[in-house]
Amino acid sequence: MKFIYALLLFTLILTGCNNSYSSEEAKKNGDIITGPPGEINFEKMDKFIEDIKNDRKVRLE
Repeated sequence: MKFIYALLLFTLILTGCNNSYSSEEAKKNGDIITGPPGEINFEKMDKFIEDIKNDRKVRLE
C-alpha cells in the first residue's frame, strides 16, 4: 500500500513539473510577473496598493 501512495505522489509531482507556462502566456492572461523579462502587468499591483491605501474595496483575481 505504501508503494501505491509513493507512486501516486511521484506521478502528481511529475505531472505538475511538466507544465510550462511562458511569460508571454502569462502576459496575455494578465498575470503580474517580475523576473528576467522585466515587470509585466505590474500596474495592476500599483492600483491594488493604491486602492488599499484609499480604503476602497479590493478583490484579488
